[in-house]
Amino acid sequence: MKRTVIPLDSLAVVPAASAEAASAVWSEELAQVIAKHLALSRELRVVPPALVGAWAASGEYTPEEIARHFNARCVIRCAVNVVRDHLDVNVEIIDALAESVMCDSTYLVSAGEARYMQNEIVRWLARSCFAGIPSPAFNGFDPESYTRTMKAKILRREGRIAEAMALALGLPVLAEIAVDAPSVFLDAVPSIEGADDLTAARILCRFHRDWATANEAFARAILRGNADPSAHAHYGLFLAAMRRFDDAERELRAANELCDAVMAQRALIERGFAYCGRGGRAAIADDDRYADAIGHAIRDEFDAALGALDDAARTYSPYVMFAAVDPAFVPLRAHERFTELLRELRLL
Repeated sequence: MKRTVIPLDSLAVVPAASAEAASAVWSEELAQVIAKHLALSRELRVVPPALVGAWAASGEYTPEEIARHFNARCVIRCAVNVVRDHLDVNVEIIDALAESVMCDSTYLVSAGEARYMQNEIVRWLARSCFAGIPSPAFNGFDPESYTRTMKAKILRREGRIAEAMALALGLPVLAEIAVDAPSVFLDAVPSIEGADDLTAARILCRFHRDWATANEAFARAILRGNADPSAHAHYGLFLAAMRRFDDAERELRAANELCDAVMAQRALIERGFAYCGRGGRAAIADDDRYADAIGHAIRDEFDAALGALDDAARTYSPYVMFAAVDPAFVPLRAHERFTELLRELRLL
């Protein structure tokens, strides 16, 4: 393949959208691997694929439109189509200025060969267009664990949470799945070992209620993924729960600037602004005992609201840390039982 030599100083990595869960998960995995390695170069500004994917998923966008939105020179599009036990992989590098495909590469491999294929793609990208990219390493790579990890992610995408958690036992991905799992699936508190900083921070909040260590993990997540609206939004919510409203508003505004109206983080941002007394919606759509407590409090059913809050705390609801600042619970603040619950949660 002829080497392409043009100055490329910024890029966006986007996974191809797919209605099929396995294809979508594998496309996202490939995009994350590519972005992680390319970001090691000091010569490149790499827009995280999670941010690109969240924006692109809201509609049909051309690579040129994606590049313009994120002010990137080129777009790397990663498409994986799962056919039985094989992966049909296509990677394109698209020059946004020339509006043309600079080069592309296609692979057909088994799922067990996926990790080696990903690293070969990174080497191909370094040879073709990007200089100064360190070679991928296989240190500590366990093909069996990696295959289980991907199967667990696919099961989670399909909504089969219990099966995903059972398959992920003993793997770092368990923490990632557990942090969003309904309480009914949680037989034990997940470990933060092997989890990324944002996942670890959310586990520390939801299960351990170790606010000091969670704050450190949130701060690391912000430093390592400054363009990720999810990190800013969750940190803003955390700071609001800790009654650090000025700091919370700063993070929420940062998330707001990075976030389009269609992104899932929008609901988190609006709730955070409500906690800070800046308006926004404070409703919860989740099927959770904390939501039941809000409903009872709004109807002045205070005993039922306090009972629901007790249940939410006992079943590791991710929302109980906001009880002290939630506008819905203002009428409960005169009740000694509510004050005692806040003390147990170390929120007073």
